[in-house]
Amino acid sequence: MNPDNRREVILGLKPQGRRLVEKVMAHRHQEIQAIVASLPADRRAELVRGLRALTDAAGERAVDSLTERY
Repeated sequence: MNPDNRREVILGLKPQGRRLVEKVMAHRHQEIQAIVASLPADRRAELVRGLRALTDAAGERAVDSLTERY
């Protein structure tokens, strides 16, 4: 229960769940890197610019491992 709002329940991951999420996200990033690497260089540059704009608009930080290489 959220002590400030009884209509809300606060959930959290246990260490095992956190490790699973980290493993899934790492795999997802590897798959995305492979897809991006398969694009022609000019299309990669377009995609990276678009993804940067999307993450900026969403207020999220970019995944450096995807954008540094391209």
